[in-house]
Amino acid sequence: MLLRTPARAVGAIVTAVVVSLSACATPERTSAEAALLSRADDAVLGFAPANAALVPGLEPTVYLDDERGVRAEVPTITTARQLTSAMEVLRERGLREAAWAGATSVDISYRVIASGPGTVGLMVVPTWQGESGATTRPALVWYDAGSKRVFSSPALIQASQWAQFTDAVGKAAGRKVNKDRLRAALAEAPAPQGNGPMLGFDARGDLVAQFAPGVLDDKDFVAITVKADIAAPWLSELGKRAALAAQNPSVFDGSPHPAGPITDEAPPVTGADVAVQGDARPSTAVGPDCRTLNCVALTFDDGPGSETAKLVGALATAKAPATFFQLGQMVQANPGVGKQVASAGHEIGSHSFSHPNLAQSDPARLQKEIVDNATVLSAAYGRKPMTFRPPFGAHNKTVDDVVHSTGAAIIKWDVDTLDWRTRDAAATEKAAVHSPDLKPGSIVLMHDIHPSTVAAVPAILAGLQAKGVTLVTVSELSLNGEAGYRAGRAYCHGTFRAASGSFCAG
Repeated sequence: MLLRTPARAVGAIVTAVVVSLSACATPERTSAEAALLSRADDAVLGFAPANAALVPGLEPTVYLDDERGVRAEVPTITTARQLTSAMEVLRERGLREAAWAGATSVDISYRVIASGPGTVGLMVVPTWQGESGATTRPALVWYDAGSKRVFSSPALIQASQWAQFTDAVGKAAGRKVNKDRLRAALAEAPAPQGNGPMLGFDARGDLVAQFAPGVLDDKDFVAITVKADIAAPWLSELGKRAALAAQNPSVFDGSPHPAGPITDEAPPVTGADVAVQGDARPSTAVGPDCRTLNCVALTFDDGPGSETAKLVGALATAKAPATFFQLGQMVQANPGVGKQVASAGHEIGSHSFSHPNLAQSDPARLQKEIVDNATVLSAAYGRKPMTFRPPFGAHNKTVDDVVHSTGAAIIKWDVDTLDWRTRDAAATEKAAVHSPDLKPGSIVLMHDIHPSTVAAVPAILAGLQAKGVTLVTVSELSLNGEAGYRAGRAYCHGTFRAASGSFCAG
């Protein structure tokens, strides 16, 4: 069965979801934001609703930037750290794409579409208004508590059964969609990497393949439904659990499913971010798959400052993300610049309040620099940061324990450009692009307070991209691994390489 309709035709579904979210007090939307939210409600087309109250520990967080017309609401889930990280990554990706498109207003919201023992399905729905009209780019992820991993929705189908699934979706669509467009979309990874389908289930357990506007239809969402008895032989173990969670919604409390953890049934797909692969199952990764790509995270410390806006502009020109480890005192001194970084979709981590050597600080100072600073950043950006970089890289067990109490992981680096010492653009470029320490998963240290560093960034971006590097945020480096970053533990690079570096046990 094929559905091609705006939200008005699925009012019962929309109402159920919105009511479940409105139980938590969040800032009122403006009329423009409400219009974007109405469009975002179309994204639940065909999927079974699930009450957010079935996910204990789920708390909405809202980021607001009135100057740029941005409202971004995604949840934290205290029982699922890697899922919370995925929500942050998808929020930032949506903000980046909107900024690159020159959006005049942005609304990001979320929906819980399934909840059950060890399994939960969450959709993040970025919608923005630009010169060409409204754009909606939803992304759907599934989380397995046993493996503590987040998957994109192709993981609901067995890798060996993707060709049969593709044929059945084509038959279910009938003659109402362009078959060439449908087959091409089914071969792509889903958002945010491509235009592939979001897969889930309705309340009967029928399989729903949903496509965003512009993929199969120029204006509307399209949902194609395959009956449960036909789809059953193709479902992976995760797919079976997701179907039950949609049919019989129940509490997800972060505990593993009794049957054990999910494992990916096929090796990661290699190649470009969006690979057209014929009948092969697309990647089950969420965003860039740093298991196979040459991913590198550029990081900038000590801002936001007078040079930061130029840096954000250079990143936008190259369509590249970065991670900014910010000082609380600088955020308070330059709130508008801080918002510019966040609204452009870059990751923001904590770098303490005033940059002391934390390993030499007493407990009262650690409280101010780490715990209180998390509150400062939360007030500015709507949520506590999930990453923390100690000034000078100096930390010890006492520092680690305090950072752990805030829920953040400790992020250091394995490529030091020494930009703070050389203050020379050419030297910084050489260190960032040609360092012998640069490897897949590297984290590069720079500072956005130095004019010479900001001047070097365009050449750094071009140089790394010319070498085939996929630029990602620090959190994207670990999102698709079997072991993500853990709170209070230190990392000098991404988690796809064995832990190494000074006091970086992972």
